[in-house]
Amino acid sequence: MIIELKTSSRKITSTLLLACFTLVSAWFIAVPWAASFAIPVIANDPDLLRSWRHHPENPQFRHQHLGRIHQYSLTAQDYQEALRRYRLALQYSPLSSRTWFDVAKVHWWMGNIEEAKPALRLALRFNPSDARLRWESALFQIQLENYDEAIDNLRYLVRTDRSKRWSYFALIQTLTTPTDLIETIIPPDREVLSDYLEYLIRHQEAGNARAVWKRLADTPGGALDPSLALSYVDLMISQKMIWEAGSAWVAVSGHQRFQGRGSSDNLIWNGGLEREETFGRGFDWRIRSIPGVAVGFDASNQKEGKRSLRISFDGTKNVDFSGVWQVVRIKPNTRYTLGAHIRTNGLTTSNGLRMEALDFLDGRLYGATQELVGNHDWSPLETSFLTSSRAQAVVVRVRREASQKLDNLIAGTAWIDQLFLREIP
Repeated sequence: MIIELKTSSRKITSTLLLACFTLVSAWFIAVPWAASFAIPVIANDPDLLRSWRHHPENPQFRHQHLGRIHQYSLTAQDYQEALRRYRLALQYSPLSSRTWFDVAKVHWWMGNIEEAKPALRLALRFNPSDARLRWESALFQIQLENYDEAIDNLRYLVRTDRSKRWSYFALIQTLTTPTDLIETIIPPDREVLSDYLEYLIRHQEAGNARAVWKRLADTPGGALDPSLALSYVDLMISQKMIWEAGSAWVAVSGHQRFQGRGSSDNLIWNGGLEREETFGRGFDWRIRSIPGVAVGFDASNQKEGKRSLRISFDGTKNVDFSGVWQVVRIKPNTRYTLGAHIRTNGLTTSNGLRMEALDFLDGRLYGATQELVGNHDWSPLETSFLTSSRAQAVVVRVRREASQKLDNLIAGTAWIDQLFLREIP
């Protein structure tokens, strides 16, 4: 029996083309996959390793990666071979900044400092906008004791890479004096200056913050950041730099968001307790949480305006309370009147609430109003005092002194409103 196979030439051609396509596709898939197992892994540059795995036929990636292995591997370390591999890679890509950086590193490790410096400059010349290269170069230049060039790189990064700006500030501060940093290195850019001011505030560097604030004020363009300005005022107050705090507060309080003094002769800010924009900041009222006491606003009970400050004692503690206060700038050798309206309901024990004024710098007590206990409708409390020759500011506070009597657990509620501090002519 004879079986005759009838296969058209067109079908044979199609089959051969399909087979060729399958082989080619398998080649492009299998070769990189197989090469990924053959290429040694180092943790130094995942981008380079990824490039070689995807393009194993590229001699630049191969030589550069092998150079990295000889440079960094503990078992195959050979600086001369690493340098040879980098030079071969540069034959294929002479403008590779990463390869020139590796050449510079190898020269430095070999003790060839003078060869390392020009290689590093070439790396930066061929890719000046690479933030990672700039950062690594700055660190390397510090090792090479090229501090001016390191600062140049950091200055560039400060201007262009906001995400890591605080790291750059920290490093620059170790390389130069605060004056040079603020006046010549930090660019006259409001965003950069604001970020540096925030950095200094966070690190409680009041002296440098003061210089940056001045430069920021002298730099045109852009609006004042109220939140940053308040942070600066808070820092100056915490460092007892009242003049600087007051000067900045004028800029803050002049902002359209912040209005709160009330009558022009009342030195207390937000004496009616109506405003919240600066509450707890700067020269506005501050509240500290104390066990046994709840402090908050009450819109249903006020002397004037929309609300008052309510202070409630739960009767479980002999509270020594001074948790509501404000710093107020005043003049030396000047007489003032301090006052407020207070209402009480069921306020127990012999020691009630009063208002006090203390010197901000040395804590001396200038004056205190009479105390209220029991039940009282809105009552005015006042005291007058004379400031010292060195006075700059006073702390105005609500005070309840701990009682020395057996029955000393204070309970009840007090409301305070319409606080004032006025100069006596």
